[in-house]
Amino acid sequence: MAYMIWITGACNLKCKYCYEGIEKINKHMSPEISKQTIQFIIDDFDPSSHNELLINFHGGEPFLQVELMEYFIHNIKKQFDNQCSLMFSATTNATLLSQQVIDFIVENNMDITVSLDGKKESHDKQRVFGDGRGSFDLALKNSLKLLNYNRNLRVRMTVNTNNVMELYDNIEFLILQGFRVIVPGIDIFDKSWNEESVEKLRLEILKIKKKYGKSNDLKISLCEPLNYCGTYCSAGMNTKHIYYTGDLYPCTVVCGYKEFSIGNVYEGTDRKKIQNLQKNISPLYESCQHCDVKNYCSAARCSLINKLATGDFHRPTEIECNLTNILYEVNGIC
Repeated sequence: MAYMIWITGACNLKCKYCYEGIEKINKHMSPEISKQTIQFIIDDFDPSSHNELLINFHGGEPFLQVELMEYFIHNIKKQFDNQCSLMFSATTNATLLSQQVIDFIVENNMDITVSLDGKKESHDKQRVFGDGRGSFDLALKNSLKLLNYNRNLRVRMTVNTNNVMELYDNIEFLILQGFRVIVPGIDIFDKSWNEESVEKLRLEILKIKKKYGKSNDLKISLCEPLNYCGTYCSAGMNTKHIYYTGDLYPCTVVCGYKEFSIGNVYEGTDRKKIQNLQKNISPLYESCQHCDVKNYCSAARCSLINKLATGDFHRPTEIECNLTNILYEVNGIC
């Protein structure tokens, strides 16, 4: 069971492609809601039914609120230590990873993902501070420090039409820096994808696969066979997102959209809202029904992302379909 806790809506960067928007909400989870969030998890999570409990800290930039992170980790450990396997994780822009913060991460064995887009030119083109300065130098320096403690530190890249032509070079740069786990994410909210840029994406993936696809020491998601995921969206059932307001949501991308709220930490999960949501997201889009890779495609399953990206629960973006077919062509299925 996983709980994603949005401890802040604030961020110290203004990344140009951020799905949360460039201008963030400068608000944090209050002490009262934080306390109630812990009580909600205690009431909601049953160690006799689940042997793993994952707590993911989300933002904004979660390390703007390290003290709040410490509060949650201390109290969750106090309640559930020796009852189940406890895991803590976060994704960070890596600009706030002082030695003190790194020591905190190591001490609590946190699973960290850092956001790096590759070379300085690519990274600084889109991952910038509020005054327009690029964040590359600081983000890379801090990420390399953390890499000394965890050789399998995960790097998350964002790929859109502004940097797709540099995908191979950016991945190679990260490999040469010593990173071994690289997860490029395709920006499905980028409206500029077209036939030309999709073909460029395919050629870049083929180059990556040819050079690094057989390496046992690397884990590059674009070089891996597609996993079976089915076409059923279990939003709000196996994972709950707790927004800094105390509202509960079924999925990362819809947090803050009140129409998708499925309860709050005071009253608990509204089962009727989840049932109604499942009714909306269940049927497959007509064009997906006869697709050979529908059971291996996140677009056929992730209906809430489809809703935000296309306005229709059942209609995926073209880039998601194209990417899945490219990965099927290059890597096959498990």
